[in-house]
Amino acid sequence: MTEITVDELHGLLASSPRVVDVRERDEFAGGRIPGALNAPLSELGDHVEKFQGGDVVYVVCQAGGRSARACEALEEAGLSGLVNVVGGTGAWKARNFPLEVG
Repeated sequence: MTEITVDELHGLLASSPRVVDVRERDEFAGGRIPGALNAPLSELGDHVEKFQGGDVVYVVCQAGGRSARACEALEEAGLSGLVNVVGGTGAWKARNFPLEVG
């Protein structure tokens, strides 16, 4: 599984990376990486299209565990181009990087 740090992802924000947040809806609404889409891990099968399309997809959660599980499950289903964001939104917030809320 390919991984990236929050510092590396922050450096990519200007290029509008495709970020999918697998936290639950209430967690997502409480603060997310700008531009991120929500696909809760508990509903992953209903959101596969958010991970398709040939582009690299950065998968994030609170700390990196759920996003790693999502990457593994999606790779087993035949998808590629998935990158786990190590440290997740917890590390993102700790660095005082920008968040979208609501």
